[in-house]
Amino acid sequence: MRGRTGLVLLLGVVLAGGAPHLDADPMAGTAVVRGDAGASQQVSLAEAGRATTRSTPTSRRKARRTRQILRLEAAVRATNPAIASRDRAARNLATWLRCVSSVGVDEAGDPARGSGFALDARDGTGESNRRALTVHRGAGRPMWTLLTFRRTGSCRSAPTRTGGTADAARRVTSPPSAKVRTLTTRQATRRVAALRRAVDRLEQRVRRDETAFDRWDEWESCLEWLPTTQRGDAAQDMGFRYETPTQRGHLPAIGIDHSSWDDPDYQLLAFKGAALPFTRGAAGCDRDPGESADRVAVAGSTAAAKKKGSRLDRRIANLKEDLQDVREDVADLQSPIEDFQQFDECMYTVGVSETGVDRGTSGYVFTGTDGRRWLRSALSFDLDGFDLPQHDVLAFPGEEPPQIECNEDAGGVDTDE
Repeated sequence: MRGRTGLVLLLGVVLAGGAPHLDADPMAGTAVVRGDAGASQQVSLAEAGRATTRSTPTSRRKARRTRQILRLEAAVRATNPAIASRDRAARNLATWLRCVSSVGVDEAGDPARGSGFALDARDGTGESNRRALTVHRGAGRPMWTLLTFRRTGSCRSAPTRTGGTADAARRVTSPPSAKVRTLTTRQATRRVAALRRAVDRLEQRVRRDETAFDRWDEWESCLEWLPTTQRGDAAQDMGFRYETPTQRGHLPAIGIDHSSWDDPDYQLLAFKGAALPFTRGAAGCDRDPGESADRVAVAGSTAAAKKKGSRLDRRIANLKEDLQDVREDVADLQSPIEDFQQFDECMYTVGVSETGVDRGTSGYVFTGTDGRRWLRSALSFDLDGFDLPQHDVLAFPGEEPPQIECNEDAGGVDTDE
């Protein structure tokens, strides 16, 4: 009964005078509890300790808020290296795209109307007019835009590193609760303000990386795989008739491979006609529907938490939701990064040069639809010799469709390769 009486008296003191103050006498084992209004009561030290350390709704709310802030800070620290890996990938992509240039080409000739380059296959069938690729000149868009890769400076095909520290963002642990010191309202407000600045910076970095890979998606969606085969062999004096002021012979030239029973020599990467990336109103680019769509907000516990609680608690709930969105966006970036990595690993270049001069004194013999003949330039693969080719044209493995991985090392982290 004595313990109960002491607690009742202590409660009476608190109700009468507000916050209690303890004057302890350790030798006697008692303490005098004094209220602000002057009321006092002598109770045992054990009773006074139990009464003054018992948790209140305010202290529990502050402890819960402290744990939320610490978890958010840990999540921001874990997300930073994941975004850093995406930043590096975006910079690599930007450098790679700057290294890519283009050359417009046309497929000249119309054999059905008797027009084309004079080809002698030396198979006993005689000479016939065939199509061949020429560099586009004059007004209008070219039929095809071949992509070339510069060989200067930092322009080299190197795989982008993906994953790595990105996995650190998948698990977030908070410090053990026993070591957590409850933050005051002022401390919590300052920490939340710092977290808001940190999350805003993360969002800006993710938006930049998403913009970079949106450009990659647009660029890749406009690509065509142009099957090409070279006909002719200069060493055997077979191929397309070529004339100079002093000599006549035969040289090889490139044509689009329209046959269905043979594999082309190379699958050259090109844009067709007006289907060009980064061009307003460009038609023909095969972008997937729904790309770059905004994420739909899903109502849940976070949304419910924002409707109740103090202003500080609502700020914490907003931070939690925004950080979750950032982490989902970071995870979504993994797929386009792996797509670019696989493309970069499989892509290679083929040397191509232009031979002859249009309507000059040296070139391939070409017959127009009106029956007139003149000399024209044409493109051929430049794969030997000591001189560098005029163009390093991007190509993809021609022995298999481009949607199949070109080698077993080009698969993503979640594949079986």
